[in-house]
Amino acid sequence: SKKVMSGGKIGENMDSANVYAVLTIMATFMLIPIAFAIEGPSAMLKGFNLAYAKGGVPFLLSMLYSGFYYYMYNEVAFLALGKLDPVSHAVSNTMKRVVIIITSVIVFRTAVTPLGVAGSGIAIAGTLLYSLAKNRFK
Repeated sequence: SKKVMSGGKIGENMDSANVYAVLTIMATFMLIPIAFAIEGPSAMLKGFNLAYAKGGVPFLLSMLYSGFYYYMYNEVAFLALGKLDPVSHAVSNTMKRVVIIITSVIVFRTAVTPLGVAGSGIAIAGTLLYSLAKNRFK
């Protein structure tokens, strides 16, 4: 925590990337016992074995890539938050949503109706305006 890192040499080299890595590791170790308590080791193993039987090595690679890219996505977002002021971060986050929507429409060849475009536009504009207003009155 910040209180621990502020006294002495502990946390001297903690930049935003290191903080994100430490938080991720701590969250993993805190959630593993909860996952075992809720699901139970046998249910988790059964689910994994069933998925592996259907998907094989491509399934494992897909899990590995998915985890890696999600971690990198969050780390880049964390680094950006440390470098940008809140308004710039809110605007760039909204633009990211626009890029994701457009990319998914192109990649998955989803038909977009005028109503869908209007709904996406309203949702994106609402998110942007909310973020800007929230940061203004902070």
